[in-house]
Amino acid sequence: MGSINASLVIPREVFKSSILANASAIIGLHNHPSGNVEPSKEDISHIIYVNSQIKDESALGKLMHDFYCTDPKDMNYKILAERVRYFKEDEKGVATMCKAMEDMRNEAAREATKAKTVSIARRMLKSGKYTYEDIADILEISVDEVKALDESQSA
Repeated sequence: MGSINASLVIPREVFKSSILANASAIIGLHNHPSGNVEPSKEDISHIIYVNSQIKDESALGKLMHDFYCTDPKDMNYKILAERVRYFKEDEKGVATMCKAMEDMRNEAAREATKAKTVSIARRMLKSGKYTYEDIADILEISVDEVKALDESQSA
């Protein structure tokens, strides 16, 4: 789930299908659609940065080529091509990928809904017009959650 300048990604969901498939290795990449290749503050926690613009015949250049390929037949690395083919062409692979993407989308939607609920609850608490019970009832959360939000807000 994304917005105009950000995309919510839950790491456990990104890597879940690889873990469930007993992958022996995982390569994770992301791009910056803005074209700015400088690491953002969110990128700082990453371990390895790779210039995805490399398009030569080096191992890294061939790997970058494979990441941009939409057809496994055009890929340099057989193992990567086999996995792409599996997730794009095999019925079980497609189902696995669809399920992983659906789970990721649903988790992002749940987290967005929770964030919105927290935001509304905090505004209601700040207004001073509602009791804990009113807020809990209106937002369909527990009174304990409302109390915890109030305590964290005043801390």
